[in-house]
Amino acid sequence: MKIGFLSTHRQLTNRVFDVSLTLTLVGFLLSFNGWALFQIRLLGLLGLTWAVMSYAMQWKFGQQPFRWWFHLIGFVVIAVVFCLLMVVFHTDIMILDKKAE
Repeated sequence: MKIGFLSTHRQLTNRVFDVSLTLTLVGFLLSFNGWALFQIRLLGLLGLTWAVMSYAMQWKFGQQPFRWWFHLIGFVVIAVVFCLLMVVFHTDIMILDKKAE
């Protein structure tokens, strides 16, 4: 077992995957209604996306450690997508709420 950044990165990826999968499943199992549960599901799905991307990069490039910019780019892309989806879906939910009245 290697010690250092690689084992830490693998552990980080495993924890992100576990937490994201749990958030996604809890969000889907509790209810399909509610803004907070929608955020939980979306955050879980985006975390799963990051973890799967990370696993794919580890598989493709082997057992070499990743550079700091890989994580930075991944988190920035996921944060931007998350914010855009939140704005789009929040607007849609508000429109649907007004139509329901």
